[in-house]
Amino acid sequence: MSRIYEDVDPAYAANCSNITLCSNTVGFFKNFSDEIISIAEEDNWLQSFEKVEDVHKVTAVMENKMIMQGLQEVFSRIQPLYRSKDAKISQEKLKEAEAALKQGDLNKSLALASQAVLRSPMTGIDEVADRGVSLALALWLRSEVLLRLNKFQAALEDLKLA
Repeated sequence: MSRIYEDVDPAYAANCSNITLCSNTVGFFKNFSDEIISIAEEDNWLQSFEKVEDVHKVTAVMENKMIMQGLQEVFSRIQPLYRSKDAKISQEKLKEAEAALKQGDLNKSLALASQAVLRSPMTGIDEVADRGVSLALALWLRSEVLLRLNKFQAALEDLKLA
């Protein structure tokens, strides 16, 4: 598990993974995987797929027109889901990132600073929380964390953006 996710309860994460990926109950993922497997079993394609080297498996799937058609049909119905930009939430994440940085938890600080960047509106859009500079502040802090992590090029890129 990545260091960024150290704060996630391992039992909760395992339970979510088991429910999502390994569940035998009827649901989207179970139905979806069953449908793709049934397509792959046609013409004994799945048996030949098992012999394909790992580095070529994605290519093999993409070359199977029936599987790709099934995947594209499902993916075409997916609706985008995203969180809107919010300067106040960005400011909260920035404060949490600063606190983690003061405690010396660089990975947590990096994760929180990145969340602050993601939630920040463009400069000058929302002046309520921080006079419209939430994105610049979040990038500035993230660059500081990146510097402490010896990720100099990434820090420089954030400073340029800030």
